[in-house]
Amino acid sequence: MELGYLEPPFRGHVPGEPVVLATRTDNDRSLRLARRLGFVEVGRFEEFGGEQWYGVWSSNTATAPTV
Repeated sequence: MELGYLEPPFRGHVPGEPVVLATRTDNDRSLRLARRLGFVEVGRFEEFGGEQWYGVWSSNTATAPTV
């Protein structure tokens, strides 16, 4: 059996609407996963005592994740 997705299955995601994500810049594993899923950095900001990474994923610009 083969299972695949054309776009990541985000719960509550409205097709065509961007999905946003924020994580600490010192969390290397989360940053790698976000980039692997196709999130693109749009900015950084300070909150919760550290620098945060802000990314966006859109089905309009999405590429297939690499394995």
